[in-house]
Amino acid sequence: MTSTKKATRVRHVMRRVQMLAPNAEAQVESDYKRYGVLCHRLGTMVLQNGLLATIAFLYADTRHSSGTKILLKHIFEGFRDAGHPLGGNTLSEKMSALCQVSEISYHAMTDEILELSVWHKRFAETILDVKQDENQNLKEERL
Repeated sequence: MTSTKKATRVRHVMRRVQMLAPNAEAQVESDYKRYGVLCHRLGTMVLQNGLLATIAFLYADTRHSSGTKILLKHIFEGFRDAGHPLGGNTLSEKMSALCQVSEISYHAMTDEILELSVWHKRFAETILDVKQDENQNLKEERL
């Protein structure tokens, strides 16, 4: 991967996470906390369950948390930025499109989400101030 592509990825992730910062307008604390907790778990979830199962879990969880919905939106934007756009305007349409990608694209998207997860985790910790040990404090988690 070129350093330009990596730097672009980092800028995009940082910009997206900064929009969720606690002092950002109209943000509910539980939204960015949930977002941060999922950022810490995202890479592990993909490695253990695979890309599609992780995205399906996040999609199902959007009913309970707008923080999850925002993270899923950021993931799809990351895919688009990396040259893997998924058709459709809604999360549901994007989920359907993800199920139809080729095996080569699926592997490339898995690599991309693992790269993105590193930066999401770092920025969740520094910008949102959500530490990894806070995961234990959220007893209602269904992960």
